[in-house]
Amino acid sequence: MLLLRTLYWLAFASLPVSLAFGWWAWMRRPRLSAPKWRTVLYFSGLCAGTLNFALFWAFVVWLQFHYTTEAYKVRDPASNVGLLLLLYSLLAVCIGKGRYRFFVGTACILAMIPWIPVGVL
Repeated sequence: MLLLRTLYWLAFASLPVSLAFGWWAWMRRPRLSAPKWRTVLYFSGLCAGTLNFALFWAFVVWLQFHYTTEAYKVRDPASNVGLLLLLYSLLAVCIGKGRYRFFVGTACILAMIPWIPVGVL
């Protein structure tokens, strides 16, 4: 039980930390060279991961104020979009080229854990 709780909290903490490192590395990159397709793909994956993070927490805040029996009408599309964003982000980060790819990819895998009670079960 302690292992599952630790994994769950690691999933909550790893995505914002790794996204912050990813954005920090992206902002520090020299802009003199023209972007190649792999760096653009990494950037789109980083944007998708950030959008997923914002979507999840916006859904959590919305659910705190609007929880009814009809909440599934918002929960299902939000979880579908969130999981698709995570899958795209994972694929784009794995194929793309940029710093901290491993950490952002690992965080995308771990970020699927909080969506499981919302979207899968």
